[in-house]
Amino acid sequence: MSVGEELLFPCVLVQRKRIHCNRVVEMAHQLRPAT
Repeated sequence: MSVGEELLFPCVLVQRKRIHCNRVVEMAHQLRPAT
């Protein structure tokens, strides 16, 4: 399981917190270089 997936998994469980989810997505993109 990659770091991004590990962060996004709980995000999927808590879809109500979309703002937090978007922030997690941004963090995940920063952790791994964009292709």
